[in-house]
Formats: sequence, structure tokens, C-alpha cells
Amino acid sequence: MQAYKYNIFVRAIRYGEYRYLDMPQTELPLIYGALFAIVAQVAIVSAPTNAQALEEVVVTAQKKEQNLMDVPISVSVLDSDFIAQRKMLSLGDIADFTPNVSVSSQTLGFSVISFRGLAGGFNRGFEQSAGRYLDGVFTGRNAASTNDVGDLARVEILRGPQGTLFGNNSITGTFNIITMAPNEEEFEGQVGLTVGQDDELRYDLMLTGPITDTLSFRFYGAHRETDGYLENQASFLEGADKKMGAFDKDNGRLKVLWRPTENVDVTLAYRLENGWSNRGLGAEMYLDRPVEELVTNAFDIPVWPVWQALVPDIVIDRWDRKIAHNTKTDIKLDSQGLDLTANYGQDNYTITSISAYTGYDDNEYYDTDFSPANFLVRIIDEKYRQFTQELRISAQPSEKLEYIAGLYFFYSNIDIDNTLRVNFSDYGPDVSNDTIKFYEQDYYSGALFGQLSYFLTDAVTLTAGLRYSYERKEADIQSTYDNCVFLGEPVPDALECSLLPGFRDNGEVFTVDDHRNDDNFSPMASAIWSVNDDWNTYARIATGFKSGGFSSENAFLGKDENQFEPEKSLSYEVGVKGRMLDGRARINLNMFYTKFDDLQVSTFNGGGGFSIGNAATAKTQGVELDGQFLITPDLQFFATAGYTHARYDKYLDAGCTVRQQEAFAANPNDESSCTQDLSGKVLVRAPDWNASLGSSYTVNTTFSSYWRLGLDLVYTSDFFYSTDLDVENSQGSYTLVNMQLALVDDANRWEVGLRGTNLTNEDYYTGGADLPLIAGAYGGGLQPQSRWSLDLQYNL
Repeated sequence: MQAYKYNIFVRAIRYGEYRYLDMPQTELPLIYGALFAIVAQVAIVSAPTNAQALEEVVVTAQKKEQNLMDVPISVSVLDSDFIAQRKMLSLGDIADFTPNVSVSSQTLGFSVISFRGLAGGFNRGFEQSAGRYLDGVFTGRNAASTNDVGDLARVEILRGPQGTLFGNNSITGTFNIITMAPNEEEFEGQVGLTVGQDDELRYDLMLTGPITDTLSFRFYGAHRETDGYLENQASFLEGADKKMGAFDKDNGRLKVLWRPTENVDVTLAYRLENGWSNRGLGAEMYLDRPVEELVTNAFDIPVWPVWQALVPDIVIDRWDRKIAHNTKTDIKLDSQGLDLTANYGQDNYTITSISAYTGYDDNEYYDTDFSPANFLVRIIDEKYRQFTQELRISAQPSEKLEYIAGLYFFYSNIDIDNTLRVNFSDYGPDVSNDTIKFYEQDYYSGALFGQLSYFLTDAVTLTAGLRYSYERKEADIQSTYDNCVFLGEPVPDALECSLLPGFRDNGEVFTVDDHRNDDNFSPMASAIWSVNDDWNTYARIATGFKSGGFSSENAFLGKDENQFEPEKSLSYEVGVKGRMLDGRARINLNMFYTKFDDLQVSTFNGGGGFSIGNAATAKTQGVELDGQFLITPDLQFFATAGYTHARYDKYLDAGCTVRQQEAFAANPNDESSCTQDLSGKVLVRAPDWNASLGSSYTVNTTFSSYWRLGLDLVYTSDFFYSTDLDVENSQGSYTLVNMQLALVDDANRWEVGLRGTNLTNEDYYTGGADLPLIAGAYGGGLQPQSRWSLDLQYNL
């Protein structure tokens, strides 16, 4: 019987590989060799042993508690033990162990989230394509995605559109993050300390317990900091830091739970984080031509003599982790939130109310030309505030019916002051001016949603859902150009400009004072069939929606392309979830196909900012696999693998690469700007393959303690991180090797651990872009090589 199940499993994967997706077979041994080796080991030990079964996984992916096997969605779950043993704090850490999901955090306040090959573009006017919910509260702005999250109960990663229950900003998927609840029975606590390379220091404290018979609390506070790993060769010029890539963060959360009766519970939670970093968006420079050939776009100034005059021993190398910034990078992000969650439950229904306020201040100052010259400096002050209210009921009126229905209201205000300081007067041209842009947006959203499940038989459940959303965005955008010029060129006559920069009340003309309304119906339907007690199979059709809006990045904000239209998705998914070997192995396998219409894209144009618009259509399709295997009571494996074939169907007017722009400029034609046809080409940040393999092995000692050894491998195939698909802005495949070794007290009172990351010193970037005004120069987020840390923990 076991062999029969393995044959089904292998054939299903092969069908997906060779027939449904036409995958490149050259990479199959790398990805699946390790996974099938695990399955083989499971088969070898399939004879009865004293191994325990895996614990049941309970999730709230459909806003109610369910066994993971009963959820007709592609869901990955990382539990508290898995997260704590690896000291995970960021969405990037979590995504490493999730099929077809990546989070690239280049610096504090900026990250790019990709689900199944679709990543939201970089524009502060964009909404995220993937939702991020913390204890039921939407916190989806780009800056919030870089916050640390500790003291976690679990993280559920839902792939595919989740619009029905999670709203319009979950068009590709959702992170559902659940923090630990207060202990209502007894007092407990935990203190932790981490020290490591590059002056890494981290300490945290958790306290929880009852205050009265009906009142309990949980407090978590943490601090972490590290020195930079990038050596700044130009730090002596104007006082920039010698080491860059450093950060300093404090975060805390207080939860108070009041349970006056068995039917009522109310949780008040306050959270805050204060963060600082001196790492810019593209700290490491790399080139597509000899450095002697570099010139500025606007004035043809040879930059190599300028750089050498400032830093005689300057070195420009893509992989040496040496940079040359004359200006400091100073990024500060302070955020806070207050949530009130109330539940009232009876035998067959529960009413839930979630009221939440969230806000942050993001202040950035960095060297925009990423060189020792004083060409460009950018200063950004962003203030964001939001309020959300959700009211829903979850009920089962009969044995055959179950439903969830609710109302949702969302309001946010974002206010951005964006200054670009230009200085070429020290290098020949008499050009020195400031461009100042003010962007303010009020965003209102209301929604009605519902989901109904019908238990057709004991084995088959049919579910249908629908969400209606209405959106309104009101934008007030102003631009000021010093002396009515931009980078030395007169501002177009169509844009009246002020000669007095920097002050809202000194004559600026409202470049944009407009609003837009969008509404949408997002339906969903699914069916799940329990084949037997150990195997379920499901099918799901779902739609997603992301509203249109206004660009915050264009140089000349009066252009028609300042506004972008809504984005929609339609997704089909089939999958199987099962247990094997008396519950000692768990497998989740699914295939998906998603079509996106009017895909929102943002391309850096190398000069005044990001060009924004909607690509025609795109498709992604692929396979996702994750499994957990309890080989013996002391040996456990985790494995994931994902394949995504993500391509534009039609994208005729995409932005050009640097080389294409140069060829266009050298051969004038009737076109106003350079474009390229990317129809049929791969989407940005969409690696074909990704996989991970984790393990945990324990060995008892003679001193009332045990050793716990963990070894993880994380693989990503090559991908582009620039929308124009410039080969210079691409990352080759890489594999990260991480390990954890800990000595743990049998009574779980203390733990001493050694932790290493990137042990094979892989060189890889999390992102990159063209550098402003210097054709052929790029800046990217080169990551650190191997790091070691010592972890100490004591449980009170």
C-alpha cells in the first residue's frame, strides 16, 4: 500500500513537470534529487517504529480555525518552533522556506514581495500586490513590510488571490501572521541574547501571565543592531560612515486579554518599532563597460577623472563589498499601531470586531548617484496613517451549511515630501538646483464580503465567496523646480513652475489635484474532497483586484501617464494534501494557472524617476510542493519546491535598457521615447525554480540536556530584478547553506546555540537598478557573506 501511494505521488509530479508545464529538465536533478532522497529515507524506515506522528496543523486561513488539510488553498505554515530555532524576524526569512514566494529587502523601508512570479513595482503610489496581516490587521505598505516581527505563534502564507476574505490588496497572496497570545493560567518569561560578527547584538524579553481571573497580558520587547559590512572608500570626504549596511532596531508589543465570560474575549494590543539604517537602495556599484567610458547622461562629463580626483585609490568591483559614497545614508523608520479585537461566541456562531490604527514616519537621506561625486542627493519624508474596521460573523446554522459574512472599512493618508538636490557646478556646467515634489493621498475603501460552505456529503464540501469593494483615492501633487529647470533643462511650458522652491505657499501650481473611483466584484469558488482519512484533494477558482492610483515618482507629474488603472487576476488551482506512514509524513502538492490583466508596472528611467503604467496581460503557471517528514523521534526534515513559468502575454511599450536607450538616441526617429516589446518574456523577480531543505536532529547527552542540530539549504534560480529585463540587472542562481547547533536543557530552562548563515559565501544581490544620470552604471543590494552568531536563552 505504501509503494502504491509513492507511485501516485511521483507520477503526479512527473505529470506536472513534463506535460502540464513543459519545464526545463536540466534543473530537475538539483531540485528534486534532495526531495526524493527524503522520500526514499521515509520509505526505508516505513516499518513500524517508535516514532511519533506529526502534530495536527491548525490555521485560520479562512478566518476560522481549521485543520490545514481541510483548507482548499495552497498554504504553507511555519510554526513557532521552526521560527524560533532559526531566529526568524523578517518576511524575507520566512519566504525562504515557502514555495514560489520571495521577499527582497534591500534596506529599511523598502522591500519587494513576489508571489508566483508577480512582484509589485517600486512606486510609493502603488499598493502592495500581496497582503500582510498581523493578528488580523492589514499592514500592507511597503515600509511596514521591513519591520521585525518576533514572539510568533505561526505564519501562514496563502498563495493565489485572497480577495474574498482578505481584500483587494491580496491579488497574489497573503502573509497571515499570528503572534503569541497571553498565558491565562500561569506566569512565564524568556530572555535571550545574541552576539555575532560585525558587532551583532540582539536581546529580547518576553513576559506573560494572569493579572486577575479574567485579565492576562503578554509583553515582548527586543533590540538588535549590527555594524555595516560594506567598506566606504569615500567616507573621509563629507563625513559619511566608514561602514555601511548597519542597522539599529527596537521593537515591542503589549497584549492585554480580557475574558469576562466564556463567550466573550477582548484583546487590546499596542506595538511599536524604531529603526535606523545607513544602507541605501543600491549601495554596491557595478558597470556594463570600462570605467573610463562612463559619462553623465545630461552633460557628458567623464566621471572616472572626477572619481579619481576625489578618491585616488578608488576601486569599482561588483563583488568586493567596497563602495564610494561621499554623502551619508541615514534612513529612519518609526512605526506604531493600536488594535482592539473582540469576539462574542455562541454554540453555532461567532461575531468578531477588529478596530485598528497604524502609522509610521519614514525619513530617508542618501547619496543617489552612489559615487564619491556630489551629483545627486535625495531626501524623502513620508508620513502614513491608516484606520481599519472589520466586523464579521462566522456561523454554522445547520449540519450542511457554514458561512462567514462581514463589513470592512479602510482609510489611509499618505504625505510624501521628495527632494532631489542636483549639483554639477563643481564639475563644469553651471547647474545646481533642487526639485521638490509633494504628494498627498487620501484613500477610502469599503467592502461587503461573504463566503458560504455547503457540505454536500461527509467527504465533499463546496464553497463560494464574493467581495464587493468600492475605492476612492484623492491625490494632491505639487512640483517645484528651482529656476524652472530640471537637470539643466527648462521645465516644459505645460508645467508652470515656481522660482521659490521648498515652500507649499509660495506659488506652486497644483500639478495634480484629482480623484478616481474604482469598484470591483471578487468571486471565488472551491471544492474539497476527502478521499479518505489521510488524503484530500481540492480545486479552486479565485479572482483578485488591486485599485488604480497616482504615481508619486514621475519627474513631470502633469503627464497623462501619471495615473494608472486597476489590476485584476483570475487564478485556477488544483491540489492534494495528505498524510503517510501513520502520520509521520505530510505532503502538500498543487498546480496553478493565473492570468493578470492590466498589470501595474514601474520602470526606472535613469533620470527623473519611475515611468508607470499598465502592461497588457501576463500569465503565471506552476507547481508547488512542501512536505514534512518525521523519520524518527529525533530526526525531522522539511522540504519545499516551487516552479513558476511567469511571462508577459503582451507588453509592447516596456521601458528600454541602458544600451537600448543609447542606440535610440544615436538613431533619431519619429518615436518620442524608447520602448521595447517584452511580449513572451519573463516577469521581473520571477525565478523559474526555488527550493529549500531543512532538518532538525537531536541527540541526548548524559547531563540532562540534548544537542539539537539544524541544517538548511535554500535554492533560487536566476531572475531579473529590473522591469526592463536588462541582463546587467539580473541575478544568477545560488544556494544558501545555514546551520544551527544548540545545547538545550531537558527541562527547557536554558539554551546555548551557535548559528551560521551563508556558510559557503555565496555572492548574490537582492535587487538593483540603473544609477541616475550615469549610463552604464548600476547599484544593487549585495548581501553579506558568511556570518556566525552565539545565541543564549533562558526561560523563566
